[in-house]
Amino acid sequence: MDKRKFWRWLFKYSRKKYQDAHMEVHHNDIKCRGCHEWFSINGIDFKHEYVGEQPDFGIKVKCGRCGTESYYNLCIAPVAIYCDENGVPIK
Repeated sequence: MDKRKFWRWLFKYSRKKYQDAHMEVHHNDIKCRGCHEWFSINGIDFKHEYVGEQPDFGIKVKCGRCGTESYYNLCIAPVAIYCDENGVPIK
């Protein structure tokens, strides 16, 4: 087996195991609207910034990879729901 093939397999396997562990703890994951990467996986390679809590509904985060700022409502469902800056869900 080629060494590169082995290391590629190990890299993908470890990312999957990390995402599984994240899901076991948090029971949900959010996807960046800018780069379309899962935060649990993207957080390994890039430093995501937790901007802070929004007073009425949830949190604001900034993707470390593409810089997209996103709002998530934590009050209307048991999972984080993508929303606008007022807490209204977005499709």
